[in-house]
Amino acid sequence: MTQAPREREGRNTGLDHVARLLNLLALRHVTPAPDDVVAVLYGAATPAALAAGAHQARFGGPNPNAELLRLLRERGVAVEVCGQALAEHGFRPGDAAPEVTVALSAQIALANRQLRGWAVLAACKGETTWPWCSGASTRKVFRSSPIWSAMTAPASRR
Repeated sequence: MTQAPREREGRNTGLDHVARLLNLLALRHVTPAPDDVVAVLYGAATPAALAAGAHQARFGGPNPNAELLRLLRERGVAVEVCGQALAEHGFRPGDAAPEVTVALSAQIALANRQLRGWAVLAACKGETTWPWCSGASTRKVFRSSPIWSAMTAPASRR
């Protein structure tokens, strides 16, 4: 996930999309194993991964994503934040919420899983340089959604 929240009570809509993915899977009676779905936050989405104290100190209020982060983690979703993006935004690794793992970088987290057969699920809005968002059909299908990234484990892992 790379974009800041689209004002919906300040929540990051990319995290909402991950929750929607779980709901759609549940409709088909599919329950991913723990950590078979990973949400990677980076860029402008980085503040969504902050712990209560860090969010309060920087933005003067509670993290509106805290409950959703907790619920996603309870459902087995691994949530990671790019360590480089944390530093770029002036945060420390310890500023991440307890449900969030700090990755060395989003690029490495995404690339390593892709090399191991994971699928990247991304919704793209507008033009972007990300290779999985370059197809016209992807932009058409997900035209109204912000950019975000989630990954699912390969079938061999399940």
